[in-house]
Amino acid sequence: METNQKLELARKYVEQTNKNIFLTGKAGTGKTTFLKNLVKTLKKRHVVLAPTGVAALNAEGQTIHSFLQLDFDPYIPGHKLNFKRFRRSKLDIIRSLDLIIIDEISMVRADVLEQIDKVLRRIRYRYSNRPFGGVQMLLIGDLSQLPPVMPENEWQLLSEYYQTPYFFSSLAWQMSQFHTIELDHIYRQSDREFINILNHLRENHITQNITNALNARYSPEVSEKDNEGCIILCSYNRRADHINNTKLAQIDSPSVFYECKITGDFDEKSYPNSNTLELKKGAQVMFIKNDYSHSGTEREYYNGSIGEVIEAEENNIVVRLNEGGKEVIVEPYTWEKCRYELNKRTKEIEKEVTGTFTQYPLRLAWAITVHKSQGLTFDKAIIDTENCFTHGQYYVAISRCRTLEGLTLAAPFIPSVVITDSDITAFSQEQSANQADETTFENDRFEFYIQSLEEIFSFSTLFSMQTELSNVVFPYLDGELRQSFSVVEQAIKENIIDVSRRFLNQMRSIINDKPLLKERCVKAGDYFLTQAYLVHTYIQAVVSADTKEASEKDQEKIEENFARFGNECELKWRLLAYIQENDFDLNEYLSLKNRTIAEGDKLKWTYYDNYIGKAKNQDKASTQKEENKSDDYVKLDKLYQETDELYQALKHWRKEQADQEKLPAFCIFSNAVLDGICAKRPQSLEALGEIKGLGKKKIEKYGEQLLEIVKQNA
Repeated sequence: METNQKLELARKYVEQTNKNIFLTGKAGTGKTTFLKNLVKTLKKRHVVLAPTGVAALNAEGQTIHSFLQLDFDPYIPGHKLNFKRFRRSKLDIIRSLDLIIIDEISMVRADVLEQIDKVLRRIRYRYSNRPFGGVQMLLIGDLSQLPPVMPENEWQLLSEYYQTPYFFSSLAWQMSQFHTIELDHIYRQSDREFINILNHLRENHITQNITNALNARYSPEVSEKDNEGCIILCSYNRRADHINNTKLAQIDSPSVFYECKITGDFDEKSYPNSNTLELKKGAQVMFIKNDYSHSGTEREYYNGSIGEVIEAEENNIVVRLNEGGKEVIVEPYTWEKCRYELNKRTKEIEKEVTGTFTQYPLRLAWAITVHKSQGLTFDKAIIDTENCFTHGQYYVAISRCRTLEGLTLAAPFIPSVVITDSDITAFSQEQSANQADETTFENDRFEFYIQSLEEIFSFSTLFSMQTELSNVVFPYLDGELRQSFSVVEQAIKENIIDVSRRFLNQMRSIINDKPLLKERCVKAGDYFLTQAYLVHTYIQAVVSADTKEASEKDQEKIEENFARFGNECELKWRLLAYIQENDFDLNEYLSLKNRTIAEGDKLKWTYYDNYIGKAKNQDKASTQKEENKSDDYVKLDKLYQETDELYQALKHWRKEQADQEKLPAFCIFSNAVLDGICAKRPQSLEALGEIKGLGKKKIEKYGEQLLEIVKQNA
């Protein structure tokens, strides 16, 4: 496909900004081809989703409901979301995404987009205050085509909360500041007169000239004639099935039946073709997939190519194409149902095939429904849709044809068959008047660059997580430790949080001076890395908290917040180390950030070993703070620690356990706990529970092992 400015603009917006995009355009403007080409080269971590199983197969992605585990029940804004438990690997994928692409957005209901926003905000806790949890959204579709399915009883419930059933009536859309890019170069048709007719139909601006031009294509009883190579487009399945079955029965040759082959998980609603395909020699058929056995212009057929079956045997089908007369030996095609998984080694998002459907990519094609013709192009078509029942249906049918000359109407055209929705018309006009352009792109690209650079030096998320952790831990600190804890918190605020805010203000003022900016970023990175000991001291205080009396709910809160805080520290210090050693590159930064996030609960906290040592060398005062143990801990003579067999055995076991769980040793238990066990030498779980810093969860997890070590080193 030749390039055009708006397609290039859309690509640049996706690749170089974090702005949400609504990519729309008339039928035949290249939306589907754009998506297929985009995902081949896209560096951002992304998933492709669609509202239905068939749409997901066509987009080579996953359904929205499957990926985000949404309910099919209507969702009322403000009500509690029925949040389902996710696999850990799925959480890691969602938290590490840069971009979510939703194809066929016209079929997505307002309450579904609202659910998407709520789920993403909850899972992506770092960005819970941002629409869609901070993920960039690319919505692709044409509102003049397929509408969402909304049963009357559900709309009666939802109409109190949403102005229309369409996605743009959701609060999530209204809060997200989407940029619209409307494609206007039509690839399917080149006849200006026909394009003008289609534009008028799309907007329901029907003039007498339009009516006359269409009625010139009317041919009475055309559906009953033998129209070789011509396909009939119908409103309803039963009409299309009747025509196909009647035509097939008129052929005086035996039927041959071809059964599909299914593996894995492939539900019937997602079947892309009939599970039993009935053909005869002489049947008119349509290919429903592109020929992927050849590349480029060498493809023998395309999705929508029509031909005649000239051979139909058990394991052999040959079709002569109407266009060019080429004879094609048809091979079975395998559709793959996929889900997104995280590669454990590389932490990249990959597709995993969960089921396959293998069948010949053919369909009887004397007639098909307008719905199934979506995205196809025909040289000759008969429009048999006098009973249109939904918005945009007549427009979709007419726009399937390549030329006006290839179009035939089975019934006279009357303007009332064109059904349009005034809400869609108003929305489309508003979006067309406020489209993104090269100027907005340059501004948004620059802003994304600045925001990404600022994110490295912003500690607001870390501070928020620290506050949440402190709130749940503080009640379980004893009096003296509370005082030390508060001192460390204040030091973090003054030496990290406040300094960060001042540096961000300075950075904005020198953003265009690249040499100075680089110099200041390196120095800032160096400074913040040397402050890692403060965070480590804070974490040591947290793990020293005596939480054995905490409720199970509080224990879970402490563990969850502790893990989040530790992971955020590791992420922050990795990014600081990156900016200290490298010129800032947006793609490298996004890759490092999201690969780190994708490690999830398997993320190993290395910042203590990697960065605190550096702080010691640069700051003797910090060294003294690090080496001096707090009076809050049980103190034993250092020589005694080095010679005591129990102490050494516990220390060795703790290291092995930490390596196995990929955690710092102090997260298994603190030095204070180690000292306490050596001092009291407990012989029971009850006695173990009296040691400060060992809560119920730790005793349940490690208690028996600790008692065995004590016993062996009595």
